[in-house]
Amino acid sequence: MMNGHSFRPGVGVAASSILCVAAIVGCTADDGGGIVDPFAAQPDVSEGLVLVSDDLSELLEHGALEGACERWSAAPDDRRAMLQCGKWMFFYESFEAPGVPRALVETVLRELPEEVGPSFERYGMFGNPTRDDGLPLGLAPAAPIRDAPTVTFTCASCHLGRMPDGRFAIGAPNHEYQYGKHILALVLTPLVAITQRPDQHDPDAIAAIQPLLDRIESDPTIRDRLLSDLAPLVGSGAMVTLSPEMERHYATWRGSNQDFLMAPVPLDDGIHTISKVPTIWGIPNEDEIRRAGMPDAMLAWTGGATSVGRFLDGFVVLFQGVHERWDHERLRPLEELVMALRPPAPTVAQDAERVETGRRLFADAGCTGCHDGPRGGGRRLFDYEEIGTDDVMRRWMDPDGDGQPCCGIDSEGLDPLTGRLKSPRLAGLHASRLFLHNGSVESLEDLFCLDGHERPTITEPAYGDGGHRFTCDGLSDDDKHALIAFLRSI
Repeated sequence: MMNGHSFRPGVGVAASSILCVAAIVGCTADDGGGIVDPFAAQPDVSEGLVLVSDDLSELLEHGALEGACERWSAAPDDRRAMLQCGKWMFFYESFEAPGVPRALVETVLRELPEEVGPSFERYGMFGNPTRDDGLPLGLAPAAPIRDAPTVTFTCASCHLGRMPDGRFAIGAPNHEYQYGKHILALVLTPLVAITQRPDQHDPDAIAAIQPLLDRIESDPTIRDRLLSDLAPLVGSGAMVTLSPEMERHYATWRGSNQDFLMAPVPLDDGIHTISKVPTIWGIPNEDEIRRAGMPDAMLAWTGGATSVGRFLDGFVVLFQGVHERWDHERLRPLEELVMALRPPAPTVAQDAERVETGRRLFADAGCTGCHDGPRGGGRRLFDYEEIGTDDVMRRWMDPDGDGQPCCGIDSEGLDPLTGRLKSPRLAGLHASRLFLHNGSVESLEDLFCLDGHERPTITEPAYGDGGHRFTCDGLSDDDKHALIAFLRSI
């Protein structure tokens, strides 16, 4: 209670959260049974690698990542070499998963530069200043199809972001990346250009690729090249088809939104649910997990991945990489790199008085009922009814609701399904542009229902922007501004 306002999430503030409340307003001691300030700086374990920079070449170690995994293999006790290997994997490793014909990607980049931009920059990807292969950061060589080279996505496609202050950061969500429209450009454009039947496809999807179709129509030789590029897929079982409903989803997703079990991903659970790309910095280590009383690291939006290693196992499984070749030791460099990522400090100063007011409000108004763990993350999972947000994701990979993975998915590399939602870590929130698990809210001001914005304005399943009313109801506008200033300062 503060200034007469009651702002209590339905879960309340557990007794064990009081230690965290005290920490936020100044307590720094730990009696062995609680957690100290969740927003305290973590030790730097990056071995001097550049993880944030306004210069992409510097972020890529000016090309020094090439051969990093071989150097680590020759010196397995060299932690810096291991992290460099992990950094190389972040940008270039495909886990031997299948991809799309490289020739197709090269044709689109070469013949449609105005429509897709160099290195697909019009879809939010970034060019690679240290390589001359023409591929953007986030696309890399993958398993061949009938001896034809392919490319597929890497970690960098989603988790290399440009923050509002202009810096690039490993671990930042790329909320500018239009994954859905990128898929339409590579999958739907060649199909429609070759068949000449746009009437068989979703109108929104056709509108999204119309500039590409117009360019191809002006030069029929491009159509011939696309047909040749797709030849290795014919009869291989690797040809991707999208239903009109899928096409509409791809055309209407916000930046960075994805459904991880829908074509062209090889596995499909038949449930359309979208999640935004989260930050992957500030993940708690084993000691922090123990001290906070958390069951595990609770990664991914459903909180079902118990550790970074297990998340990577699941990634290889879902994207049909060669799972038996990717054991923990081979994934360890990438896991260690992710665990070394830290929320970048904000460069835009907030009003100091507002920040201090917001800091106390965060404790006194009940925010710690859900955000009382390391870096302001949650210490348990929540039912969708508690948060009130769109609940389609509870059926992700589990359309029957029986708690078992569907669709022939090998559960060996996966942690149990939860059917619930986690509260995200808040440190580094100044670098985020989209909010709620599906990215349906575009600013903290909108999340807090400031400036006349009221939610929900979207009720369509999977896209809905309802719920999380804790930041809307029971607070004055001054208090809301103070909380936002605090959140943008951490």
